[in-house]
Amino acid sequence: DESGNQKTCETKHHIANQFLQMPEVAQPGIICEEDLWSYVKIGTDQYMLYADQNGSKGSLMSICNTPSLICSTADLGVDTKEPNQYNFWASTFFEFPDGTICESEAAPLYVDVQAKPVATLSAPNKTINLGEGIELMDLVSENKSGYWSGENIIYLMTATGENIAYFSSNEAGLYKLYYTVKNDNCERSYLMVVEVASAGKPAATQASYKTTNATFNMYPNPSTNKVFIDLPDEAVYQISLTDISGKVMKQLETTMNESPVQLKVNDLPKGMYLVALTNEQTQSIQKLIIE
Repeated sequence: DESGNQKTCETKHHIANQFLQMPEVAQPGIICEEDLWSYVKIGTDQYMLYADQNGSKGSLMSICNTPSLICSTADLGVDTKEPNQYNFWASTFFEFPDGTICESEAAPLYVDVQAKPVATLSAPNKTINLGEGIELMDLVSENKSGYWSGENIIYLMTATGENIAYFSSNEAGLYKLYYTVKNDNCERSYLMVVEVASAGKPAATQASYKTTNATFNMYPNPSTNKVFIDLPDEAVYQISLTDISGKVMKQLETTMNESPVQLKVNDLPKGMYLVALTNEQTQSIQKLIIE
C-alpha cells in the first residue's frame, strides 16, 4: 500500500483473497481509575492482542474473532484500581475456509490508567427543617474546585460577585445532591442525601447511606442503545439514571438474582449521566456517556 505495508500468505489451495493493513489505533487510550475497562474500540476487523516485550510484539494474550466494534479485554490484565500505563500490540487477521491464518503487521496499543480527583464532604447525609437552607460549599472540606448538581439547587451571587451553590426546599422529603470534581481527563462524583423535615417536627430517622467508590460492571460505556449492569451480589437494588442537573431520567428496581440488568438509553439525549446503584446499606455511582 502507499505506506509500504506488505504481507504475503500462502495456502495449499487458492480459495480466498484478503488484504490486511496494520490497524490504526488512537493513542493513548485513557481510562480513569476505578472505571470498568471491558472493551477496546479499534474498528470492525478481527484482532489479535499481544503483550509488549521490550518495545516489540510479545506473546498472544487475547483474540477478538467476531467482527464487532467491541473487543473484550478481559484477558489483558489491566488493573484500573491503580494509575499505570500498559503497552500492548494489536494486529488484524483473516482465517481462510481451510483454517489458514493470514495476519497483518502489529501496531502498538497503549492504555493509560489515570487518577481521578479526590474531594471530601463533611458527611454523607444531612438533615434540615423546612424553610432552612444550606450553602453547599460549606459541606466540602477538601477540594472546592468542583460543582454541585441535583434537586432544588440555585446559584446566588454575593455582594463580592461570587456565585455560591445554595440548597433549599419548600417540600419535606429526601433529596439527592452530587458534588463532582474534575481534572484534565477524569472526574469523580460524591452523593449527599439531604432530608428536609416538616417545620416543628423532628426529622425522621433514616438509615444512612454508605456511599462507596466500589465499581459495578456497566457496559458498554459509552453507549448509544442500551447498557447492561452486573449486580455485585444477590440483593434487591434500586437503579436510577440522572442527568448532571440531578433530574431523574430513568428509575427501576431489580429482583433477586437478576443480573445483568438491561437499561435502554436510546431515547435519551446525548451527554453525560450518573447511574446510581442503591440498596438499604450502600450506594455506588458511575458516570455514563450516551453518544
